[in-house]
Amino acid sequence: MRLLLIRHAQSVNNAQAPNSTAEHVPDAPLTPLGHQQAAHLAAFIQHDFASSKRQHELREDSRLSVYQFDELYTSPMQRTLQTTHALTQLLNISATIHPDIYERGGAYHERNVDGQLVSYGVPGLNADAMRAICANLIVTDAVTSAGWWLSGLQETPDHYEERVFRVAQQIREWATGEKRHASIAFVTHGAFSNALMQALLLGVLVPRTLFGRTLIAKYNASASCLDFDHDGTPTLRYASRTDHLAPGMVTA
Repeated sequence: MRLLLIRHAQSVNNAQAPNSTAEHVPDAPLTPLGHQQAAHLAAFIQHDFASSKRQHELREDSRLSVYQFDELYTSPMQRTLQTTHALTQLLNISATIHPDIYERGGAYHERNVDGQLVSYGVPGLNADAMRAICANLIVTDAVTSAGWWLSGLQETPDHYEERVFRVAQQIREWATGEKRHASIAFVTHGAFSNALMQALLLGVLVPRTLFGRTLIAKYNASASCLDFDHDGTPTLRYASRTDHLAPGMVTA
């Protein structure tokens, strides 16, 4: 099995300067540059799909393809849905909401109150709002009419870690079972992608304090790829690839 991890294109929060005093935007949308990044990603994958089809017709190994996939899953957050829309629209494919591949913290608002950061959960998008953003979207029962993040709180570190390992276990089961010959793509997030790769490759989450903020899936609209043997053993094929973006379009 192959797993392709696509980080969403540049969001409004990504575009803020590191020391900006601007408030965190809950469930942030893409910037104009982010929409361009997503379009370039989709065009590159469209070309890659065509190359895969030619390889298949020539009876060559389609796994030589860079970004080819059979199934597409997306986080329920707005920035991933907007990135996914560029793919589903251009490639004329469907995408399915995966309820567990959202970014660390969930959907929350954060503001400075008397010098202290205070956060609280926001419900996120409901099914109708998601479908209005992303064409050909399959929405699961995890999304209610009120939204998908209904805790009223920011996600705790313990819940985040449990969720990462739950998704890692699901991927291992896919790789050794029903999807062992498939190529799966997730449109997800930087921190979550890094944690998921750590869980799959190392079996542990590396504390952020150990290597600072060094990331594997560093760039917006980048792609990282893991190949799995039939026993579920993963190999990192490439990380944070941005071939499809012009140098001036690469952002972190």
